[in-house]
Amino acid sequence: MTVEKMTEIKKRLKRLTEIIFVFIIFFWRAFIRLKGNEKATEEKRAILLRKTLEKLGSVFIKFGQLLSLRPDFLPIFYCQELFFLLENVPPFSYDEVVKTFQKEFSSRPDSLFKTFIKKPVAAASFGQVHEAYLKTGEKVAIKIQRPQIKEIVERDIGLMKLIAKIVDLFPFGPNKLSPLIKEFENWTKEELDYLVEANYTDEFYQKTKNSIDSITAPSVYKNFCSQKILTAQYIEGITISSILLALKNNDHIILKNLKQMGFSKEKIAIKILKGSIKQIYIDGFFHADPHPANIIFTKNKGLVYIDFGIVGKLTRKERIACLRYVRSVLYEDTENSFDALIHLCDISKVTDLNSFKKEHDKIVKKTLKLFNEGKIKGTSQIIGKKLMETLKILQKYQAVVPPNTLRYFRTVATIESIVLSLNPNLELNSMADKFRNISIVNLIKE
Repeated sequence: MTVEKMTEIKKRLKRLTEIIFVFIIFFWRAFIRLKGNEKATEEKRAILLRKTLEKLGSVFIKFGQLLSLRPDFLPIFYCQELFFLLENVPPFSYDEVVKTFQKEFSSRPDSLFKTFIKKPVAAASFGQVHEAYLKTGEKVAIKIQRPQIKEIVERDIGLMKLIAKIVDLFPFGPNKLSPLIKEFENWTKEELDYLVEANYTDEFYQKTKNSIDSITAPSVYKNFCSQKILTAQYIEGITISSILLALKNNDHIILKNLKQMGFSKEKIAIKILKGSIKQIYIDGFFHADPHPANIIFTKNKGLVYIDFGIVGKLTRKERIACLRYVRSVLYEDTENSFDALIHLCDISKVTDLNSFKKEHDKIVKKTLKLFNEGKIKGTSQIIGKKLMETLKILQKYQAVVPPNTLRYFRTVATIESIVLSLNPNLELNSMADKFRNISIVNLIKE
């Protein structure tokens, strides 16, 4: 065995010990010190989980962001708490920035740009952002990948796979951890290739740049993009995650600035909802990681989506099936909703279709009964909750859900959660009507 391999094994063992120790502390604090299942207790546990993931660093923070999109895997208040994950990571040095530029472009940043600000404006788990000006004068944001991040990600995900195999041996519920880790692995692979992100961002920008609803993406400068560097239009504004945090903590300074910008949480909630409906059902191309940190509210009262590491694409046939499914659920049409669902999935491995349908119909009727009786209020989800419960049934009966259908389910659930977090008093009948009123004619567009 080589010295390098021995060193790597020691690093992995040290990291595994750290992960296990941190989670032991979490379980002790969350389930031994905290007793009961009251809402207040569960909310405290959710905060402890967020802080635990933050302590374990970049890869676990990213994993927590994925978990925040999975109300089928965690209770909704856990998902909402994970929206507030903080990436308190130090920036890497300007010398490392120069090395990356020389490797990717055979040139220093101060040679490529008219002005390049050495101090980053933001540092995150996988990279950091610098402000710069092109020689033609445009202000840009340059995202540079963190050195050795691929190696760190591979190491941590390898350990997460090992832990997941052990956890899955115990009957903690219908959801297994291993498939989620595999999904996370695929997600991070896409996110670590900035050329993929550049292409997705540009595609979204081209589709939305003339949009009347003021929802778009930054324009991309592909001549200054590579697998480790992404250069795009600099967007001035405040993220929805910062807005939600300010609302939660009653941060008077940020709220005052938002008021001066003409911010209305009610109007922005509806704008996000309408924009998402257009992305998914009309365009068939949508941001599949609409985490609140990836949506910026701008001075012109518009919304700009960033970080297109992962997107969803739906064909016309898939869009019609998705819309049929949601509308049928809202009309309590169990026959049509089930028919649409099986058109979205591969059910060849489902051995008991009758039981599968009975469970599906039961969820539809239960959710709509509560909705029609007015028992679903405030931040309670309707459509997203139904989609996530359906996903659990699909997993239980071993139906195969295509990646883009899975992304659709989670995106709808996430958007609904953001909308209701911004405006808990939103009339739920009004939100449901947005889905009921989509014209099938509009879906003819390819």
